[in-house]
Amino acid sequence: MATCPVLQKETLFRTGVHAYRIPALLYLKKQKTLLAFAEKRASKTDEHAELIVLRRGSYNEATNRVKWQPEEVVTQ
Repeated sequence: MATCPVLQKETLFRTGVHAYRIPALLYLKKQKTLLAFAEKRASKTDEHAELIVLRRGSYNEATNRVKWQPEEVVTQ
């Protein structure tokens, strides 16, 4: 049975001017790509959801690390 790599904990969506809620992570094994999604909000309350955002990560098996791309908007 194949084993899944254990990756180092990393903060992808930092709260500051905006809040991020309901994160999701998807691993595409063939592409060695991680897709991290979250709702970008004006505040932490449910009424202020603005956008769905995504960060793509390329997994390097040799180093067991992920190189993350900048945040991009999925929907408006």
